[in-house]
Amino acid sequence: MRESEWLEALREGDFGWFEELVEAYQHRIYALAYRKTLDASEAEDLAQEIFLQFYRKLPLFRGEAALSTWLYRVALNCAASYVRKRRTPLLPGAPPEVVAGGETPGDGLLERERSETVMSALSRLKNKEREVLELFYFQRYSTAMIAEVLGIAPRGVETRLRRARESLRRALTGTGYFEEVTGDASERSIRALV
Repeated sequence: MRESEWLEALREGDFGWFEELVEAYQHRIYALAYRKTLDASEAEDLAQEIFLQFYRKLPLFRGEAALSTWLYRVALNCAASYVRKRRTPLLPGAPPEVVAGGETPGDGLLERERSETVMSALSRLKNKEREVLELFYFQRYSTAMIAEVLGIAPRGVETRLRRARESLRRALTGTGYFEEVTGDASERSIRALV
């Protein structure tokens, strides 16, 4: 079933498609939750809470945006609330999809250290900066889709992206992982980001 069919079923009051939506988005939502919590167990809990909140809020969905866009808006709000309520500080860890294994065990260790440093720097950014970087680099949303999720103009997204990149670069200065972006500026990778 595709999103258009899910929307039609939702209009008819049928929620039987929800499990299919969870299966379609569970990895992306878990990855988002992991980047917010930096802990696998907490990420699972947060991902479940996100889908639960989304399910509870479905009757409020007006169809002004794509269902997936609305899911990410709920996910970002839920994750931000979760992190605010957390009483213990974050311990840096690298999300599984950011760590790329190298040819030798040493390469993998260096990549993991780099990922942990970047994730730690991301956790120190303002929430608005983290959100826009999350959607652009990790979820691979276009600026138009990010504008829809965040409820701002596309030019506002571009401004937030520029400011967030600058903040991240400042946060990484002196870590040994700061690099000027070279080559294709449109390349979407954490390596191009820093």
